[in-house]
Amino acid sequence: MKKVLIAVASLVVIFILGSYLVSNATQKLFEQSLKNLQDLKGISVSNKSYEKGLFSSKASAQITITGEALGDFIPRTSLPNAKKLSMKYKFDSDIKNFLGNTSSVTKITSIDEHAEAIKKLFGSAQFASINSSKSLFGGISSEFVLKDIDVNDKQEKIKTSGIIFKTDHSNNGEVSALEIEIKKIAFDSRGTKINVNDVFYYYETKKALSFKDFYTKVVPSKTKTVIKEISISDRNSKMNIKDIDGISDIVDGEENGLVNATNTLDIKSINFEDIEFKNISLDTSINRLEVNSLNSLLQDTDTLQKNPMQAYKKIAQNLLDKKPEFIINKFSIENKKDNKANLNLKLALKEYNPNISIEKNKFNLEGKLEVDGGIKEFFFQVTFLQNILGKHEDRFFIKNGDKKIMVFKYDNDMKDMLINQKPLKSLF
Repeated sequence: MKKVLIAVASLVVIFILGSYLVSNATQKLFEQSLKNLQDLKGISVSNKSYEKGLFSSKASAQITITGEALGDFIPRTSLPNAKKLSMKYKFDSDIKNFLGNTSSVTKITSIDEHAEAIKKLFGSAQFASINSSKSLFGGISSEFVLKDIDVNDKQEKIKTSGIIFKTDHSNNGEVSALEIEIKKIAFDSRGTKINVNDVFYYYETKKALSFKDFYTKVVPSKTKTVIKEISISDRNSKMNIKDIDGISDIVDGEENGLVNATNTLDIKSINFEDIEFKNISLDTSINRLEVNSLNSLLQDTDTLQKNPMQAYKKIAQNLLDKKPEFIINKFSIENKKDNKANLNLKLALKEYNPNISIEKNKFNLEGKLEVDGGIKEFFFQVTFLQNILGKHEDRFFIKNGDKKIMVFKYDNDMKDMLINQKPLKSLF
């Protein structure tokens, strides 16, 4: 199984390589593409060939991907011996060119010791293809199609269908949009079952970026994620999540180097055993986020993985100097009896002094929590929460008709939270 995971982990890199091999209607462009590959860390090319035709051509090359290349795209903690990895693939492209419009179909085959693991998963060593097209004046659109997996043995069952990656990118491989579609993933091993159905993910940036920057940089962008269903079960428990729909929009802020982000998330239902919550809706905003420091953190993968606290401390002052603001515009959730809880919250730094601890700085924290029937009634299916939270309900909530309400605000002078205008310390 480890070899299978290692082989599949390289698919991200393979997809990038396909971007370089597409639209090479002339041998000169094909040679340039291979040179671009050779310049990438951890990539080597051998046994290249090009057969030129009038309107169509055939090209092929063997490409070796080492752990150095994978290290930029997967956490080293996930594959601790990543630097020792080496995978070899053959790319065979049929390229058609007519009046400056180019299309190609590239088949990808595993040709090293991982080929048997690939065959076990996909039924053959030729496990994927890239369909690409380029217009005379436009960029390149590529579609990476992964063959369906159907493994059924005594140890485990794995099934996938309809896994497709799509990108829009420039001739030099810079990416402006990524789309992922997954029809089904099903996994069953020793009584643990995981099923994921109908996944759609779309990410688009304002400006085309290198593939590494595309997924490790926070930039003005739009993201949409839709998942029809996720279910996880074992011999003792089961969980089911239905109809996840998320949207994120990052835009330039009022100052250079700052961005603002809005995010929405809707979930139709979450079931754990007999416990059910439904109609979950979250709407948040983040303002004045200092993006250069954040991007330096995301790109410092070694420090981030080995010592995350040290990595965060490096950028904390720059982030906090800009007085970032986090707002929950709306969070609502219903229980099985249709009782609803609503929360809104605002958190922002008012003043920041790096020479004192963060809690001694002045900040704005205020919000409101409103629950139909109260905490005890809302968590009627979750006994331990009902007992812990319900025990202090009358201290923190005031009754307003059929609802119970808690209004909270931090007082910087008192250094205490006010709950319904009463100091928190006085409630104990």
